[in-house]
Amino acid sequence: MEQKSPSLKDCLVTYVANITALQQKVEAVRHSQEAARRQLLALQEKCRSLRLQLDRQQA
Repeated sequence: MEQKSPSLKDCLVTYVANITALQQKVEAVRHSQEAARRQLLALQEKCRSLRLQLDRQQA
């Protein structure tokens, strides 16, 4: 039985679906990076605050 090669339309539909999936993954990574950046800033601020508190206690 001879296998029919996919049509150009089928290839384009698959290509668009793959591109869309990749765009969604990129967007998810961006959101993840932004959340991590906010967490890092919060931790840095907490660290600064604790350092000041320690300095005051040692003074």
